[in-house]
Amino acid sequence: MRDAIRSAGIALIAIVSALFLAIATSMMTAQAATVLMLGGIAAGKLPDLVMSTVLGGRYANDTRVNVEWPAQARPYTGPNSLTLGESITQGVTSLSSTLDAIKNDPSHDPNEPVTIVGMSAGALVVDEYIRAHPNGTPGLTLKLVIVADSSRQDVINGTQQNSEYGYTYQPPPETNYEITVVTGEYDGAADFPDRVWNVLAVANAMAGALYVHVPVMFANLDQVPAKNITVTTNPLGGVTTHYLVPAAHLPLVQMLPFLALFEGVLKPIVDSGYSRNDSVAAMSLAAAGLATETQTESSRQAVEPPVGSLTEPETTAAEQAGQELTKTSEATDNETTTANETTEEPAQAALRLEPATDAVANGASDPTDNTVTPSTTGGPRRHLSGGNMVSPSTTGGPHRRHAGGGGNTPRTSTTTGTQTSDTSPTKGSDPSGTQGSDPSSSTSSSSDEDSTK
Repeated sequence: MRDAIRSAGIALIAIVSALFLAIATSMMTAQAATVLMLGGIAAGKLPDLVMSTVLGGRYANDTRVNVEWPAQARPYTGPNSLTLGESITQGVTSLSSTLDAIKNDPSHDPNEPVTIVGMSAGALVVDEYIRAHPNGTPGLTLKLVIVADSSRQDVINGTQQNSEYGYTYQPPPETNYEITVVTGEYDGAADFPDRVWNVLAVANAMAGALYVHVPVMFANLDQVPAKNITVTTNPLGGVTTHYLVPAAHLPLVQMLPFLALFEGVLKPIVDSGYSRNDSVAAMSLAAAGLATETQTESSRQAVEPPVGSLTEPETTAAEQAGQELTKTSEATDNETTTANETTEEPAQAALRLEPATDAVANGASDPTDNTVTPSTTGGPRRHLSGGNMVSPSTTGGPHRRHAGGGGNTPRTSTTTGTQTSDTSPTKGSDPSGTQGSDPSSSTSSSSDEDSTK
């Protein structure tokens, strides 16, 4: 019983394993697409090992089929060989036959796309096939990959007959196919400068025909920068994706290594030979101008003085200290002046309100005197027995006439030594209006003499 169970388990495992193997095999078969490849001039029959490495091994897991065609171009391939035009005609016939065989194969799935890869002159064969079948091939879904195509470049801007090749170059046809175009930068056979008067760009392109044309067939498209990839859609709905594989160095420098020191100077000149670089150069110049303007503005802001310093004189630390001391002194003087004015007002009021007995106490000899005369100590001697005139002291104080007096004439007094004389005539309060000498002048002189004694 135990042996029977063991045998049944082994049989079950074998069945499950076979089932998984069948599923995996069918999935691998479904994923394996058919890829047809056409090489360039004198390529001959492409080995499968070479086809597996095309475009960075992109088709390594697919079913690869080499489409044979003459691939000749007299006189380069010999005087008795076919011209390029004759070879392309036979190549189109060979490609059509291969596609018909795939379409008529019962195991072929009509929904499974067939990819055609044409390289170098083999790309011209693909161009002529889709020109003959612009609306596609009935019963087949085709994807086209064009590598290093000499007819898909800006220098070919119209129909150009090459009698030596026996072939007429034309711009690529508009079709509804999905097309991928791969071009190596500076490839003289597929990326010739459209400004042929740029001698340096032409020389670089001729070197590129040797150093770029064949290597680009094995480039990894996943490493192409996004800025070098363009996608366009034609009026028929066909989508074309173009990859411009950048060159690490100028082919001219690769050919002449001693030019490596000057590559930074040579590259902009070479690039100016291609009109496609005009927009890139303009953007670079604009970015450089913006960076320069920003740096200039930053430098100007860092160097220029503030606006105030352009209109205000520069003040040293010593001058600032002196100004501070001057301001402090002026503030002190202002406070002192205010204090003096405050104390002067009550003193003057006291002069007006003091009783006549105060004048007698101060030594006045005539109680009717109306004048205040300064003493030798600089203080005023007051005689206020109802008079209305105050003489200034030696400090140069103001003359005052108070209400109730008969006159309003100021006096000017001069002091010499200890005597004071009044030199200004005074209009008295005589009702007759006659002028006379002021009796206070003698009193003032005698009073000063008494105080001096």
